[in-house]
Amino acid sequence: MMEKALKLFLDDIKNDKFYEAHEHLETYWATIRKTDHPLKNLCKGFINGATAFELIRRGNEKGARTLWSAHQKYLPIMQEGIENYTLFYEANEILQELKKKHHDILSKNSQGTTMSVKLDTRTFFFNAKTDFLAYYKNHQITIDEDKKVKDLLLEVQAREPIFQFRKTNTMLCINGISIKGTLTISKAVELFGTSWTIDPISTFRATNDLVINDDDFIAKHQILAQFGDEEDFKYYKTLINDYYASTSLSYNQDYFGDSMFVYADYLIGKYPDNKAEILQAIDSVDGIWLYEKECNQYPLNDNALKIEALKAEFPTQAIKGYSDTSMAYYDKAEVALCDHFGAQKDEDCALETIIDNITIEKVKAELKHSFEDFQVAFYVGSFECENLSEVQSEAEKLLTAIGAKVVKFARTDSADGFDIVHSNSAIAYKKAGNIALDAYDSGAEILVVDNKESHFMMDQLVKKCECETGRDIKIPILNISQIVALAVGIKNKAKIGLDAHKIKPEFI
Repeated sequence: MMEKALKLFLDDIKNDKFYEAHEHLETYWATIRKTDHPLKNLCKGFINGATAFELIRRGNEKGARTLWSAHQKYLPIMQEGIENYTLFYEANEILQELKKKHHDILSKNSQGTTMSVKLDTRTFFFNAKTDFLAYYKNHQITIDEDKKVKDLLLEVQAREPIFQFRKTNTMLCINGISIKGTLTISKAVELFGTSWTIDPISTFRATNDLVINDDDFIAKHQILAQFGDEEDFKYYKTLINDYYASTSLSYNQDYFGDSMFVYADYLIGKYPDNKAEILQAIDSVDGIWLYEKECNQYPLNDNALKIEALKAEFPTQAIKGYSDTSMAYYDKAEVALCDHFGAQKDEDCALETIIDNITIEKVKAELKHSFEDFQVAFYVGSFECENLSEVQSEAEKLLTAIGAKVVKFARTDSADGFDIVHSNSAIAYKKAGNIALDAYDSGAEILVVDNKESHFMMDQLVKKCECETGRDIKIPILNISQIVALAVGIKNKAKIGLDAHKIKPEFI
């Protein structure tokens, strides 16, 4: 199905039939749009890419720039080894050549000049030889959008000659996300806006501003060193971002690092006879059992899929207190909303049920109790790395529609500890508790989630979270259906599952 659609897509863009190309691939995409197919967003990106050139043909240059940016956004999913990689690669080569022909439209503003952007930067400074504590310096920097983030660092260095970073293989964090210095300014602005906090990829290991001591990363190679050679070690060293991007490392410095499991997958593929021994080497409370999917890198890669497949090699462990029976309360509000509006329950999540099947317009039309007096935060979770901004945007639109003032908080996409609660409960409880406390400390009075695992961790296990964080957690944790149900006048606590909450929402 996908192969046939891509071949038709290729034939069309080769012949400048961009509308037809869009139609062929979109017909296939519609069949996977609401599934967990790993390439659904890549297909969406290519649809946007072809449509951009159709809009240029029709004179809609602004629309073309918007859709071309969407194509670029999902392009990192196109990794060697994915299904139909050759067809995607060939199609992208054609689109990129077309982009060169229309560079004046896709890379310039309406006056025909290079676009620039003003950035407010807050940059990490620390010299281990002279400083007791790290500090930050603020700058306002105007820079061309087609330059690289590395060029921005050079500008910071021009203003602050003591500032240091690695000029080759430059890596850094912007607003908590690990990136490479080769990322374009335009893409970075799309991802992070224009206010940036710039950190090293590990503040804990910083020696001179963005320069870090990576001895711990290199030392952990010894865990699997016996299974590889010098060439394999070179590959391991390319995984440094995977190592430092995991928040599990900040909770346990003995953690093997996500890099170790990507490396294990690589070694098993290269030396299959050693599979049992390699799996045994990573079977540790500091190893694979401390792994959780994170959203802390850009671009996204398929390493999470590799690690999840590797983790599946080990026996599944039940989570005490978590079952269909114990969590039966969670879905009640979504069912009540569907009954109220005569809508169909979505297979994926309640947010899609409300957005796609009920619609925001109908929710607004039925609004009985506005949340205009409440600051509300939404926890996206680490389940949605591939669609993070889309899910966040849809949730914020919905919460705004019921009157809530949306609060941003740093840990909105942090892992909640659910995947490690059976193997390292102390760290799991601390992770979940820190998410709720971060939302509260950011000004939120209600924290909204859209998956039962997160609600289990932050609400049902709240006492254990409080013990590990050393703080009381009073912020009520509602799921997205419950807050919408309350807004449209469904107030029966038992009917929408609120009676089962450990943190009682006193505002009702």
